[in-house]
Amino acid sequence: MNAFFMSSLIAIFLGLLLSLLVFLKDRNKPINIVYSLFLFSLMLWIFGDIFYMTPLIHTFTPLFWYKVSHIGATLTPVFYFEFILYFTKTNVPNWLRKINLAICLLFLVSNITSTLFFKTITYTMGSYYLKLELGPLYDLFIGYILLMTIVGFIFAIRTMKKSSGQLKEQMKYFVAGTVFIILAATAFFLALTYNSSIRLDNLLVIIYAAIIAYSFTKKRLMDINIVVTRSMAISGTI
Repeated sequence: MNAFFMSSLIAIFLGLLLSLLVFLKDRNKPINIVYSLFLFSLMLWIFGDIFYMTPLIHTFTPLFWYKVSHIGATLTPVFYFEFILYFTKTNVPNWLRKINLAICLLFLVSNITSTLFFKTITYTMGSYYLKLELGPLYDLFIGYILLMTIVGFIFAIRTMKKSSGQLKEQMKYFVAGTVFIILAATAFFLALTYNSSIRLDNLLVIIYAAIIAYSFTKKRLMDINIVVTRSMAISGTI
């Protein structure tokens, strides 16, 4: 089991745990629902991404698993953007949100039904290495998802500067976590573009999840408070 596979499993576990926790905290609040869906989509992205290096590769092709992963990938930015709007209380024109949703659906359908995302994907057994031929739409998708994360980061920075007290403290941790999400997306696309077997993106997702989990326990981020004993905290760290 290599480091990438191990970090992927940990990232999926932490992400799904946080997603469930946020949803169960208040399943009637839009912000909780949207954030849970964002985390779930992000974990689906990671889930599909890791399976090209498992024995299941003999049952399903690398192209199949990458299409699965990019169902999550294409849904992640729209849920993230909606969450940012709720969390920072930012008002944008309704037509802009509809355009964002339409772009997301375009990428989603194209990924599932065409070769505009991936033309071919081949796997070298035992090397954990993929050789990809990317479709013309994928470059646009890279720009789109990076744009959404950067816009979210700008909104968060603006809210942090305007806030004070407990909210300002919460926003510091949220902004710090967002930095690692941007780095994770960048690391993923660089590895994909250059067919690199060196993968750091899911390790960066773990750092993001750890920051968010800490902000729940200590800063009541999103009005969520997790009470853990010292022994549980030590065990989780290990």
